[in-house]
Amino acid sequence: MPKQSLSLVTHRAEPSGRMLSIHDLEERNLGSSRHIRRLVDAGLFPVPVQLGRLRRWSENSIDDWIARGCPPVGNNLAGGKPS
Repeated sequence: MPKQSLSLVTHRAEPSGRMLSIHDLEERNLGSSRHIRRLVDAGLFPVPVQLGRLRRWSENSIDDWIARGCPPVGNNLAGGKPS
C-alpha cells in the first residue's frame, strides 16, 4: 500500500482593515476611552478583539457600524441592559 501524505491546512481569520486602539477611537471623536468601554459593556458598541492584553477594533467593523447609524450590537458583556 502506498503511503499517503497528510498535509495540514490551517486557516486564520485575518482581520479586515486596520486594527484600531481605544486611543484611535478617541481621535475619531467617538468618545473618551471610559465612555467607549461603558458602551461596549452595555451592548451599544462593537466588541473589540482581545489580542493578549490588548483590545483592538477592526476599522472596517467600526466604519460599518457608523454607516448603519450606530445601532445596538447586543453584546452585554457586563450583564447590563441597553436603554
